[in-house]
Amino acid sequence: MKIYIINLKRSVERRLAITTQCDALGLDYEVIEAVDGRIFSPEELKLHTAEINYAYRPGEIGCALSHLRIYEKIVTDNLSAALVLEDDALLSTNLSSIIEAVISLNNASCPMVTLLTPVNRLIDKPMALGVYGAKIYPVYHATTSHGYIINNFAAKNLLENLYPVWITADKWAVFEDYSFIKVQAVFPPPVTLAEEALVSTIVEDVDTQIFKNERQQAWQKIMRRRPFKVKLKSRLKRIFLPIFYKIITVKNLKGNRL
Repeated sequence: MKIYIINLKRSVERRLAITTQCDALGLDYEVIEAVDGRIFSPEELKLHTAEINYAYRPGEIGCALSHLRIYEKIVTDNLSAALVLEDDALLSTNLSSIIEAVISLNNASCPMVTLLTPVNRLIDKPMALGVYGAKIYPVYHATTSHGYIINNFAAKNLLENLYPVWITADKWAVFEDYSFIKVQAVFPPPVTLAEEALVSTIVEDVDTQIFKNERQQAWQKIMRRRPFKVKLKSRLKRIFLPIFYKIITVKNLKGNRL
């Protein structure tokens, strides 16, 4: 499977850390130079973003554009699927076996994203992967993007619907509400965060109350402007899923690392 690593050109130590891990595991990877939104002019930021945009920080805009750049490569090169890694990922030694197991289940007719990272909440409807006791669960809520497998159908849908940028790259539940993708996750997660993640390369120190208020207002506008069928799907999911399936808070699950 093709593996794409998102890395800012200036983040040399991060690039070395993640490529060293991939080399040790014998993985075939390509480093994709990340888009650095923090060096964009106001005009460039405006060019690449929607009028109402939750990806408020320039670094978040660059991050979203970086993931879209990979989706474009997946579609252009007609890949069936690919693994996307950010450069602060910490890889399990069992990652190759997990990838093979996930790919064996790939359904090209379903736009699927499989998160390999820790998530917030899962739907208690697991399917055994058959390796190392790992299982795949449908995702109820997750906001991480440092390690996931995405198939061609999902890449095409996200590429068509997330530009100009109007939301951060990891709002998986929103993307699922819009029917852009289906989201599942491997547990225990084979990809976690390395020490490098303690220092963000995309988030600026702008968490003032004014910023928080403006960001919240953008989110509220996005939620209000959703099409009726998207609002209905989101509402029904939150009403009926907990009736038929237990919603698992992941921190309460036994085992947290492969």
